[in-house]
Amino acid sequence: MQIRNLGSSGLRVSAVGLGCNNFGQRTDLETSRKVIHKAIDLGITLFDTADIYAGMGGSETVLGTVLGDRRKDIVLATKYAKPMATDGTKQGASRRYIMSAVEASLKRLKTDYIDLYQQHDYDPLTPIDETLRALDDLVRQGKVRYIGHSNFPAWRIAEAEYVARAMNVNRFVSCQDEYSLLVRDIEKDLLPAAMEYNLGLLPFFPLASGLLTGKYQRGTAAPADTRFAKAPALKDRYATPRNEDIVEKLQAFAGARGHTMLELAFSWLAARPQVSSVIAGATRVADQRVLRLKRTETYEQVGAHLMGTGLQTFVAKSVEDGETGRDEDVLPSRSREQEHLKCGPCAPACGSNRSTFSSQNSRRRTVSASSVSNSSRVSVAARWAMRLKPSFRPIWSWSRWPARLPAPSIGRR
Repeated sequence: MQIRNLGSSGLRVSAVGLGCNNFGQRTDLETSRKVIHKAIDLGITLFDTADIYAGMGGSETVLGTVLGDRRKDIVLATKYAKPMATDGTKQGASRRYIMSAVEASLKRLKTDYIDLYQQHDYDPLTPIDETLRALDDLVRQGKVRYIGHSNFPAWRIAEAEYVARAMNVNRFVSCQDEYSLLVRDIEKDLLPAAMEYNLGLLPFFPLASGLLTGKYQRGTAAPADTRFAKAPALKDRYATPRNEDIVEKLQAFAGARGHTMLELAFSWLAARPQVSSVIAGATRVADQRVLRLKRTETYEQVGAHLMGTGLQTFVAKSVEDGETGRDEDVLPSRSREQEHLKCGPCAPACGSNRSTFSSQNSRRRTVSASSVSNSSRVSVAARWAMRLKPSFRPIWSWSRWPARLPAPSIGRR
């Protein structure tokens, strides 16, 4: 199995990681034990779980029970922030909750450190500087080695990056989000942000909940033991006429070049420059065919071969404008301001008023310092950078903070 660096960090992970959300839920302890040990034998090093998986702690408990001495052979990643209590008291990214959540995860996993601790979703109720300070303290204490996030919007990624730099604390090194040949929403803004800040992308649902395996046939009922049969909502989400058309085209493309749909789906992701590891789940030992290639080639080699035979051009034509394979009415419409932020002011196709947009930007630049607290200046700065330059590069740095304004002082509270 190919080993890669996770973003700009020195953490090395396998090109394919094992998603552990099924352990303790869809698979019993003995089946989970077989899947875990087989994955390690195949060279899988990244194991991704979360405190909320399998009934609030079930997946972590299974991993802690099964791994034993093999814990040192893997990169163990878990998450926090999702609700762990029905009354809403155990969730979020506050310092108080993070400190208690990490101790609970360490106890369930039966380990004294977590290799990659990820925020499962952004918390709009907690300042990002409070979250980053707490995570930095965990790294300094040795309980966490690296930190990452999942399901963050692009503007939140930029904000976290600028705050971490200003506070001189550990920054996020990875991001997780759904990404596949059918679901490509992140290419609009999140993927460019991840590339700009050199975050390792860990895409989940690489097979679009099984639709890209080719086992679902148009016009026929889903097999009884599959996800689509057990969760009709998933079928409604993924098995749209448009997606089914794309899958048929991809099957023909892969078959004509001697590759399976599994190889096509995984290799396309693995060949993407920002992808560090592709997260794939398995409920049976036999399912781990998705974790390795039958040939001696690496995913990168297969991806290069498919790219060389016109895969990227084919995908661009099959999935219009890099959108997801979902129906148009399912996708949220983009506002006029969002279109400006994407393409810049007064792109000819927008037909908008340049002076109006410029004046809005001018007002943003001249926000009075007296109306903004030290802690919130960072947030405003990050949002300015996101709004004023689509490439996500900063348009100024702290060293260029206007002389008439005091430099923001950010530290422990």
